[in-house]
Amino acid sequence: MNILVVDDNEQGRYMLETLLKAKGHAIAGAENGEEALERLRDGTFDLIISDILMPVMDGFELCRRVRRDDGLRRIPFIFYTATYTGAKDEAFAMSIGADGLIHKPCDLDEFLDAVNRIMGAAAKRDAVSSPPPAKEEAALKLYSERLVRKLELSKIQLEAEVAARKKAEEAARASAELWQTTFDAMLDPVVILQPDGTIRQCNQAFTNFVGADAAGVTGEKCFQLVHRTKGHIEGCPLLRSLQSAERESMPMSVGDEEFLVVTDPVKGHNGEVAGLVHTMHNI
Repeated sequence: MNILVVDDNEQGRYMLETLLKAKGHAIAGAENGEEALERLRDGTFDLIISDILMPVMDGFELCRRVRRDDGLRRIPFIFYTATYTGAKDEAFAMSIGADGLIHKPCDLDEFLDAVNRIMGAAAKRDAVSSPPPAKEEAALKLYSERLVRKLELSKIQLEAEVAARKKAEEAARASAELWQTTFDAMLDPVVILQPDGTIRQCNQAFTNFVGADAAGVTGEKCFQLVHRTKGHIEGCPLLRSLQSAERESMPMSVGDEEFLVVTDPVKGHNGEVAGLVHTMHNI
């Protein structure tokens, strides 16, 4: 069969085209109803499979125009949709001349069975004597009702998504605040470093130690703030942790204070060191 697949979603259209081609059918695609009409007038098709919710011209309007065109009205028309799946949606689809409606997502075998079943029923009917599509005024009224209902449902869904996103953001913010509060409660200066020694995050004890606020510390090199040097000091445990991928430590004097500096590597999914936790234990 020559089948026209109409869907503005390129991935969905490609998957459907691939499935039907594998079954030996010749396939043409269109992104919306207007493009589909152009293809229908330029070629010969045995079946139209169309989404409903599309830009430029939706599937409902495409179906209505196909059924009003003497040269096209005998072509079986199937809706394949994830947005219009209610009983009234299906009733309206049939009232404007569709031969069937299949809900997305659909198991491949079930989809092919449904197409074959609908095509079989369409082959038995006489397109000339079959019941005509709903009258223009009635069709427009029903179309408006379905569109308004769909917009209402979309609004409800959008509001629910916004509420869920807001709740998730609030939970993430609360979790981050709790983490920072816990981090700041540690008495030892602690920083989270990138492998090159750049500070990603620090606790209050570290900002007090270096005499700067968190904004002034983030993005700086640890050796610049702690040792006042332009590079890593000799025996730096960070460099050793990068090589060993294990905890490393070394004693260090800063003024009159003595510290045991410990670096713990943070490993990524591939096992490589993606960062380090740098802790200065005051001894």
